[in-house]
Amino acid sequence: MRELRSSLCGILHGAGMDLVPLTLPIGDYILSPAICVERKSIPDLISSFSSGRLFNQVEKMTRYYKTPCLLLEFDQSRPFCLATSAELDKQVSISSVVAKTVILTQQFPQLRLLWCRTPFEAANLLQELKMGEEEPNEELAAALGLQDEDPEAEGGINHRQLHFLRTLPGISNRNIRKVLESVSTIKELVELPLKELEKILGNSNAKVLYEFLSADASAMDVHVD
Repeated sequence: MRELRSSLCGILHGAGMDLVPLTLPIGDYILSPAICVERKSIPDLISSFSSGRLFNQVEKMTRYYKTPCLLLEFDQSRPFCLATSAELDKQVSISSVVAKTVILTQQFPQLRLLWCRTPFEAANLLQELKMGEEEPNEELAAALGLQDEDPEAEGGINHRQLHFLRTLPGISNRNIRKVLESVSTIKELVELPLKELEKILGNSNAKVLYEFLSADASAMDVHVD
């Protein structure tokens, strides 16, 4: 419902699109039974990465919608990029918004990123996506995801730890829920022997994760801000 306060809703309405106000558990705009859009300003994107909330939002979108979209709306007074060329010339830190965006798209390859400078461009993108698509089911859109458990209460692992888990090799959107069901803490996961990891992740993913967790830290190429 917070989207009703945005200028984008007014622009879409003025362009002739029918808007149905709903409290949505997943996404900000449901364009069809297959297309879900989460809209983020760049400050909101950074905040959502920091809290780990965005990974949870995208995970739900990919679970319930065939075409999940993340719409990034830039400030018109700032450069139309996540990082300037000068910043990209330096070694990119894992904590940077660029690196986190790459990790997000690696974890969720079906996610579509949409970029726009203004709400008018955002409206045009949504109209193009909507063209020729079937109308969404309002009741279903309002109910999807309500049955999901709160990830902060799931296995005792909070949003920041969930974000960390998603960056580990061998752990993906397909198997992270099984990880959460199998361990109560990050410490418990790290201490699991290879055989136990194989039961959770399968042989290849377990081997990748085990070798990463067991590697000598002095041999790693790690950039620290």
